[in-house]
Amino acid sequence: ILSTLSFEFFLSTSYIEGGMFEYLETLLDLIESQYWIEEFHVLPRLLSTAILYARDMGLNRWEFYVGLDEEVAEKRRTVWWKCYGWDKYISINTGKEPMIHDSTISCLYPNCCRKAGFIDPDEMLESIHKLLVPLDMELYELLQYAHIALSRIVGDFYCNVLYNQKYTDFRNHAKPEKL
Repeated sequence: ILSTLSFEFFLSTSYIEGGMFEYLETLLDLIESQYWIEEFHVLPRLLSTAILYARDMGLNRWEFYVGLDEEVAEKRRTVWWKCYGWDKYISINTGKEPMIHDSTISCLYPNCCRKAGFIDPDEMLESIHKLLVPLDMELYELLQYAHIALSRIVGDFYCNVLYNQKYTDFRNHAKPEKL
């Protein structure tokens, strides 16, 4: 019954104007709860709403963080990277293209990644394999860091291999054998 009530709430509030950060957090909590009760079929629809909402709020762009209190900015960054991680997870499980393209992201990482020495998304991919020292973080921060790092690796694989024009262009297969 709780799942039914949650979806009733989602359907009745999914048409409200963007800008309510608390609604986005609640939506991500709903996604997580649906994951844990193995209601996987609803995750893509819920996530697409969450991602559109997050983009409308500018969570994926650093410009929207200028002038914000650091505590508020950190909360928003964490939510954005949760959206990103869920997007990559659903892409892997459905075999479909991610909704978030890495080239549209300029949001800084949350504190857990900055503690590991990574500030921006590209920097992590270049040097994640060089991280040799144990990270001095709380368990929650380590899990959050691992989730983001794995999501970035998957996102990079999608961009540079699975959906790279070098490998997927129709010209690769449409050229005649002999001219």
